[in-house]
Amino acid sequence: MSELPVLDVAEQRVLGSLLEKEIMVPGSYPMTVNSLRLACNQTSSREPVVDYDEDVVYRTLQSLRAQELAAPSWQGSGSRTVKYTQTLAKRVELAEDERALITVLLLRGPQPAGALKTQSERLHHFEDRAEVEACLARMAAAEPPLVRELPRQSGQRDARWVHLLGPVELPEATPADVPEPALALSVEVRPGSAGEVVLPAEVVELLGDSARLTVSPLGVVSLTPGE
Repeated sequence: MSELPVLDVAEQRVLGSLLEKEIMVPGSYPMTVNSLRLACNQTSSREPVVDYDEDVVYRTLQSLRAQELAAPSWQGSGSRTVKYTQTLAKRVELAEDERALITVLLLRGPQPAGALKTQSERLHHFEDRAEVEACLARMAAAEPPLVRELPRQSGQRDARWVHLLGPVELPEATPADVPEPALALSVEVRPGSAGEVVLPAEVVELLGDSARLTVSPLGVVSLTPGE
């Protein structure tokens, strides 16, 4: 396809839930508005957790229908309850492995490759992390690209990947992601002073009991770490 759909947050959640339940709970698919509401609002495998009512889900489904990403279904003889299916996988021509990763990214937001392997296990089995990364690379090289790798932030071990089906709210850095500030040490040196300076307790704790800070007659400050 020449262009990807641009989905808002609710559309991403509803479409991701349809994609997920079609594979994981095929007996309950297609889905009613109420069952889809429960899928959107579940507390597991969702980031962030939301609390949509049926009106939000219904209006979102109508928007997805207008974009040809969802369709109504009256499955079963004599059924009067309208149910809904997703048509994204066919429209974008997603392979099974690509579909699994897109589903997780729609429901959980940006994720590293290692987490994607674990989170997508019930949707598609990847042999190892390298296979996940190969799939992500293929999706990133598609035209138009389906995903992209985010710059790795300070304190993060692995870079995260994000889908390109609409804007995604990036979570704020957690305390583990933020490096501790460097220890600031200020020393007042007066002209002509020399000798050893008493170090603050926190510096001694960091550098060792035998750490020494000396000032030469020329005002040169030297710090010797403890052993």
